[in-house]
Amino acid sequence: MNQPIKRAFLNTEDGQILYRIGGDGAPLLLLHMTPRSSDEFRELMPILAKNRCVIAMDLMGLGDSDQPPRVYSVADYAKTVIALWDELGIKKSSILGNLTGGYIAGEVAAAYPERVEKLI
Repeated sequence: MNQPIKRAFLNTEDGQILYRIGGDGAPLLLLHMTPRSSDEFRELMPILAKNRCVIAMDLMGLGDSDQPPRVYSVADYAKTVIALWDELGIKKSSILGNLTGGYIAGEVAAAYPERVEKLI
């Protein structure tokens, strides 16, 4: 049986970020490519949520997240990942990044290596 995936918002100083979350266990963050959204992982998330806590976020300015007040850099996106993890109480997570999401995952790992378990 597939695990339910919930939608919620993280409030930041630059606006709201939509995220989806489901399952229990070791966390795995899914980062989408641009110009898409976390909906890219809609079918995959319930499968992964059978064995772990899976999270996907809409990057600022994409999907159902707010448009930021300025053009975001990869470093800005990495900071939003950390803000989401902090809000959810996640100390360390693996990250699966697709295209642009892969660049952001690399930035998170480089800037916050103590917070990243694995890059996929």
